[in-house]
Amino acid sequence: MSELTIQALSDTNSAADRLALDSELSQLELEITRIGSTTSFGDKPVFDGNTHYLQIGPRSGNTLEVQAYTLSASTLGLTQDLMTRSNAENYLGIIETAIEDISKKRGAAGALSNRLDFISSNLGNSKVNMIKSRSIIEDADFGAESMKLTKAKILEQVAIAMIAQANVRMQWILKLLEN
Repeated sequence: MSELTIQALSDTNSAADRLALDSELSQLELEITRIGSTTSFGDKPVFDGNTHYLQIGPRSGNTLEVQAYTLSASTLGLTQDLMTRSNAENYLGIIETAIEDISKKRGAAGALSNRLDFISSNLGNSKVNMIKSRSIIEDADFGAESMKLTKAKILEQVAIAMIAQANVRMQWILKLLEN
């Protein structure tokens, strides 16, 4: 768009040349508007001007507010023709302002993307820690139950051994009395 506008600044352009430059510029403006109106994420329009909320945690207040904006040639101020040199001069300033505006919004989108990456990583770590804690609790219960079972088996074996010894002593005493 800047190149077309710079070409339109030249006084060597005829009216037909300016019309061709303006026509090409109009097509680029339409493409910017089309991109803004058709870009979506998860079937939700991205550049519709509505604020979106992302759920980033398990509780009701764990949301992230995403400030949205409308993207179109008209919201960027790109609505002037190149039919005169003065229009082209004005349009060049408008293009520079639009580029700065888009650059700021891209920077904010990049920062938001980094924040979402951090949130995702943090939630992943929380999930791993919760699974680990649950495993520790379940393993501790299993260990306690194993210990109780072992104790019960030892007591059972001791009782059987005592009964066997008592029976052997009784038989030994009976043999002594018989003799």
